[in-house]
Amino acid sequence: MNTLCAAGTGAFLSSQAERLDVPVEEFGKIALTSKSPTPIAARCTVFAESDLVHKAQMGCKKEDIIAGLCKSVALNYLNNVGKGKKIMSPIIFQGGVSKNIGVVKAFEKILNEKIITDENGHLMGALGVAILSKKEQEINFSFDIIEDKFETTSINCQGCPNNCEIICVKKNNQLLDSWGNRCEKGSNKSKSTIKE
Repeated sequence: MNTLCAAGTGAFLSSQAERLDVPVEEFGKIALTSKSPTPIAARCTVFAESDLVHKAQMGCKKEDIIAGLCKSVALNYLNNVGKGKKIMSPIIFQGGVSKNIGVVKAFEKILNEKIITDENGHLMGALGVAILSKKEQEINFSFDIIEDKFETTSINCQGCPNNCEIICVKKNNQLLDSWGNRCEKGSNKSKSTIKE
């Protein structure tokens, strides 16, 4: 749901579901059974994971921890992406995380608004790309890549105290993509300064 922090993504919830030994498909339903969601640090996945372990060691109930994680994802999104912007009704929630009823309910509770989701909301990104690509001029494309050399490397960004490990994928020594930055400095660094 955002480009700055993994704590606002479905992958974060998926990894926490695995940590808690709960099927990710059941995560939201379990969250709804909580009577007292456990507060979980919402600003960063590292803090959230550390907080989750601490709360589990303190004996917090699994459903309360799960509800706390759902709330932390909603708060992370509102803090990092919303950044105090006025939210207008109706609110439509789409993407893979919209399938998690626990996160939907957390947004509704925080915003005191009904959140609209669609059973196919997790496909909206793919539909958007399909529509955009249909508008583009057709190009010759081939899957003939057998002679190409693909390589995955990493660098450590020194742009800020996060010291992010940035994963880089190259094709024939040309950078295709990179990820792993926790701030925009890492994004710029990976695109402009990778030399090997």
